[in-house]
Amino acid sequence: MNGGNAVTENGVKKTFYKNGTLATEVEVNKDGVAHGISKVSLKNGQLKAIGKMVDGKMDGKWEWWRESGEFWQEGHFKNGSREGTWTRYGRDGNVEKIKKFKDNVEIK
Repeated sequence: MNGGNAVTENGVKKTFYKNGTLATEVEVNKDGVAHGISKVSLKNGQLKAIGKMVDGKMDGKWEWWRESGEFWQEGHFKNGSREGTWTRYGRDGNVEKIKKFKDNVEIK
């Protein structure tokens, strides 16, 4: 993903693609562990995903976008595992799929 370039300033760690574009921007605690808002971008600079990290694990609501810029899906994590309702959207913006998870296992 990145070209090995990482910078941490004011509690935010940033990594960059080889072309210099921001790849990730993650709030970190004093030990450098992801803890807070995390953003992942595509090589063109467009936002790919955003969500919250707690002690280095995904936690809370996360959202993703397609490379074309359309909203793709949203879901929740609890301590790094998928939890609750996950919704995927089609390119037309309509709901395409809904799944429910408990401890990272799909509930059918």
